[in-house]
Amino acid sequence: MTLTGMLTGIFIASDVNSLVSNRVSMVKVLENGFEGDKHQGWFRNADVKARRYAKGTKIWNSRQISIVAEEELALAAKDLGIGKIEPEWLGANICISGILDFSLLSPGTKIFIPNENGCPEVGLYITASNKPCIGPGKVIQSHYPQISRLDLRFVKAVLNKRGVVAVVEHEGHIKEYSPVSIVIQ
Repeated sequence: MTLTGMLTGIFIASDVNSLVSNRVSMVKVLENGFEGDKHQGWFRNADVKARRYAKGTKIWNSRQISIVAEEELALAAKDLGIGKIEPEWLGANICISGILDFSLLSPGTKIFIPNENGCPEVGLYITASNKPCIGPGKVIQSHYPQISRLDLRFVKAVLNKRGVVAVVEHEGHIKEYSPVSIVIQ
């Protein structure tokens, strides 16, 4: 089955001391992540999302790229009673639109985006759903200081709406407002 959507945002998280990513119009997709992004690499240090290993243990980086969906962010914002949640507040690398229940796509699903350098397309391989954590909730709280406990309520509000993580299957260059094809295996 193939679904189609639109790539509505590309973001780079370059500051290792910040969760927040910054919008760019185009990015070079390397064989192990986005050029200049702190998540780029073949390996990463284990953290709370890799509980089987002691914190800091070197493990395979199955989280090279974080992808969220506009529709799900809008639903989460509504649940929290706020105006919006920006993808960069979550440290996302890509935001797409037009795919219902995006966060429920299973591991093994492939995402294809036109390569600005020509064929073949840039390919991303979904490795897991992105589990909610309190860090992005703290960023959202900073944008809505008048609303109490957003940081804690965020985790429940984005359950099954936090997007997915992926690795690069084929490198290239991608730009905002490109069509996206999603192939469910």
